[in-house]
Amino acid sequence: VWIGLLFGIAALLLGGRPPVENPAPVTAPPMTMPPGADPAAPSGVAVQWGRSLRRAVGPRDAVDRPLRTRAVRPRRNPALWPMTVALLFAGAIGAAMLDRLMEPGLDPAIAVNGAILVVGGVLMLAGWRGRAWGSTLLLVPLVPPWIAFSMADVGRFDDDVRSVEPGAVVADGDELRFEHGYGGLYVNLTNLELPERGEIRADVRLTSGQVDLWVPRDADLEIVGHLGLASIAVFDEPEFSPRDTDERIDWDLDRSYEARGVECSRASIDDAYLVEIAANSGILLGGELGSLGSGDVADAIEAAGYARPVEYVVDESWETYDDNGNAVVEAVEAIYWEYDSNDNGALCRPTPPPDDPLRIVVDVTVGLGRLQVHRV
Repeated sequence: VWIGLLFGIAALLLGGRPPVENPAPVTAPPMTMPPGADPAAPSGVAVQWGRSLRRAVGPRDAVDRPLRTRAVRPRRNPALWPMTVALLFAGAIGAAMLDRLMEPGLDPAIAVNGAILVVGGVLMLAGWRGRAWGSTLLLVPLVPPWIAFSMADVGRFDDDVRSVEPGAVVADGDELRFEHGYGGLYVNLTNLELPERGEIRADVRLTSGQVDLWVPRDADLEIVGHLGLASIAVFDEPEFSPRDTDERIDWDLDRSYEARGVECSRASIDDAYLVEIAANSGILLGGELGSLGSGDVADAIEAAGYARPVEYVVDESWETYDDNGNAVVEAVEAIYWEYDSNDNGALCRPTPPPDDPLRIVVDVTVGLGRLQVHRV
């Protein structure tokens, strides 16, 4: 992305060079007939006309001859743009090659500072050699990675380093490790067998990209570390809404979130769909579903440990048409059920947070990118 921005700015500035004006054509003076020549006579051959002219006037001085001159092209200072772009392009390729060869990779601050030195060197050379003050625009895309990697001192992390695999058993006091260089880092602590109480620690390191961290909401959460140039968002799901979002420039993180239980909301459903809600929530209903009454379904929901749905009647009106096309309004009583629902519309059983919840401390370091924390 940054290389593309550099080349785009260079192309715009290089394309704005003023065109060189074409020199005005020099016209030859009109030719005259030699003395004694017959104007009415045919022109004949050009060689005969030239010989007659030389016999009549003799040799001419070279100074008097009209010469075709070329306009002097104005001299321009040498353009330093090609050299700047070439050096940046070579530096980017060299940094990518070194990142492949070195373990864990090339420190991104070295590549960014090298590019800034290239632009600065060209500006110094422009002071007496050429026109390159527009090269300062190339510093604009270099400022964000300079803040993220140089000022925040975020180095190059190993690629795909994980100390645990999905389904692993985690004990009290364990320290988990997750590292990645460039790209996306997905860390899901909800697919691990975590202890019910105590404290665990997770070290999350990303050079540049986005971190998606999934943690259980029934645990106390503390986020520490620092971000170079990145944004952070904490989502309390299943609500799927950002609870806390801000942009940070090398700010130290120190955030705490208390454990939360399962929270439900009240929803209403038509009488005909109550049996589908129960079936989608994993409640086994005996007999044919179509033969079950709404009261029987409500009893099965209550027996499964959920709050019993509450029945209520709503007066509604339906508009129909008779055989003659006239509108007929019919008043009816519709039956609805109110129940505890989660965000997906299924049955929900509210539970309070644990009295002594597990404490999860996440130490995060992100150079350039975004941190998203999902509490589910």
